[in-house]
Amino acid sequence: MRRAWQRRRGESGAPPVAARDPLDAVPLVPPDVSATEAEGRRGPEVRVTRRLRPGRGLGGRLVAWMGGDYPIRVALDGAARFFWRQIDGRRSLAEIAAAVRREYGMGEDEARRATIEFTKSLMRRHLIGLRIEAPVAARNGAGSA
Repeated sequence: MRRAWQRRRGESGAPPVAARDPLDAVPLVPPDVSATEAEGRRGPEVRVTRRLRPGRGLGGRLVAWMGGDYPIRVALDGAARFFWRQIDGRRSLAEIAAAVRREYGMGEDEARRATIEFTKSLMRRHLIGLRIEAPVAARNGAGSA
């Protein structure tokens, strides 16, 4: 008899989950993130700032000792600036990828990869989050017993 941690992949007992397109997600800017348009060294840019508050443990005590919260600052220019300006809480990543494709004359696959990679980069810095909508069938109650 196998224990739960010994199960092979696909033997969880849970119903299979349909694969979803990652570009269906809608990027959102958290309330503790601000963005300002500015003139940078290489032209116009968007300066994105997130204030971090002290956490627990030694690191948190050190940050508090040094003066409280501290910011993460990122300057976005060129395509990154265009991408950031597309984030409005309504457009999906697929719509943003299509806008990037039109703006920069990229192929569909190239725009898709660029959108996914840049989204991951912003998420690693906690500058955006993603809202994933429930599938239409789940929202309408279809498939429930």
